[in-house]
Amino acid sequence: MSAKKLLVVDDQPGVRFLICEIFREEGYSVAEAGNFEEAIETAKKFMPDVALVDMRLGNNKGYDGGDIIKELKQCIPELVSIIVTANGEPDKLNKAMMNGAVYCLEKPFTVGEIVGVVNEQYEKYAWGEKK
Repeated sequence: MSAKKLLVVDDQPGVRFLICEIFREEGYSVAEAGNFEEAIETAKKFMPDVALVDMRLGNNKGYDGGDIIKELKQCIPELVSIIVTANGEPDKLNKAMMNGAVYCLEKPFTVGEIVGVVNEQYEKYAWGEKK
């Protein structure tokens, strides 16, 4: 069985770094992106099993996490997408869920919470031999 693959999308380099390190320690193969374009380009090359996408990305020219999830799901329909947010904006959360997010993780979260959510959603929605 190959390592589970996680794509982390967040515009804050420090946050991306910490999340990536946490999941590398958990045995995941991890890739990261800081904006819409990087997320799509990286996903097409990396082919992640799970995407952890921040809702509000300050450098995305009007795109939000829901837009990224929609595009990611068009590229990789079986992708397990989790939206991360500090602001529970109902319209944006609804959009993300309608675009394919399977879970909303609210900030702040503990290491145990983020690892638990990603592992749980991976197991719940994973497919084929990767299970």
